[in-house]
Amino acid sequence: MGLLALCLQPGAPYAQPLTHDAWWQAIAAGCRGDLAGEQRAFAAALAQGIRRIDVMRAVLPQATSLARLAVQRFPGSPNAQFWLGENLAAAGDTSGAIQAYQQALQLRPSAGTQWRILGDLYQKQGDWQKAAQAYDQACLWVDSGHNGCYKAGLLYYQHQLYNLAIQRLQRTVGQERYWAPGYKALANALIDAGRAQDARPYLEYLAKNGDSQAQKTLQELQANQP
Repeated sequence: MGLLALCLQPGAPYAQPLTHDAWWQAIAAGCRGDLAGEQRAFAAALAQGIRRIDVMRAVLPQATSLARLAVQRFPGSPNAQFWLGENLAAAGDTSGAIQAYQQALQLRPSAGTQWRILGDLYQKQGDWQKAAQAYDQACLWVDSGHNGCYKAGLLYYQHQLYNLAIQRLQRTVGQERYWAPGYKALANALIDAGRAQDARPYLEYLAKNGDSQAQKTLQELQANQP
């Protein structure tokens, strides 16, 4: 049963903790709206070895001290490391967040969305190569929203690594068919790589859907044909 469901039970006696167990005290404090009491009780639950970090992270997403305690108590938990990374990133501690995400992804390398977040953090630091590597992992593990391949492709394109850009952007359009930004980025990469004819199907789709730049590019390609 979810914590909210417990709070909403008719006549549930949560004005005071049901027992001395820290987990139930945290639930009771949350039902009363006692945020400080909830954090203290969850900290006590961690000290007791209660490993429900997923629930704590969902209930108290912004609780840096509690997330640090979770990492100290359960250093092998990727959920604890991700929780800390989220808090540090929100607080503007990009370096600390990167370290937490790195630790977490060593423990759970298939977490595609977190790889994409790590790439965003590297971008904030201006390290495009590490950002691209993280986005590549997000692409491999199919992050939520399918942004990893696209962001990797854009970075490679910006740095004139056209073959890598094309590979990532082809995966993008495979994951998100008929998504105009992906088609546009892939067409640009193909043209700049000297493969204008390969860009035609993407340009034609864009032009058919009202993209004036794609229409203009098609006209230029037609005019330049021998």
